[in-house]
Amino acid sequence: MCDEQQPFVLFDCSRPLVLFTLVAKDEVEECVRRNVLPIAKDWWYIGFRQRVQDAVDRADQVGFVASKETHVILEVSFSPLGFAYYGTTCEGSSQSFTPVLHKVVRKWVSDDKGIWHFHRELPLSLGDSSGNPLVSTRWMEII
Repeated sequence: MCDEQQPFVLFDCSRPLVLFTLVAKDEVEECVRRNVLPIAKDWWYIGFRQRVQDAVDRADQVGFVASKETHVILEVSFSPLGFAYYGTTCEGSSQSFTPVLHKVVRKWVSDDKGIWHFHRELPLSLGDSSGNPLVSTRWMEII
């Protein structure tokens, strides 16, 4: 009898995928007005983390100091339909047909850092033509 191996699962797809990133407070009003989180200048993706604290800690790694006076946390929920849509929609040849939303997995690192990249402006709320939610967001204060 053969041993059955468990499949590798990124997350439970029956629930939303919830990710976090930081946004400067002086950019929030424009984001809300346009209903998008733009990609930062000189970057080609929006970086997310699966845990709030990891999103705050990321600030040090990319060279800025985040505090409750200067930044807020953006919580992004991708419904299973939203994850399926953005996870299977690819960018063009200029970005090597990278999926719009993908988890960063490095084969030489044994622990999962919970890093995700989104390669477009992120809609703050979006539904499909049938009214099913794809993306929803919530602004949170840094504690």
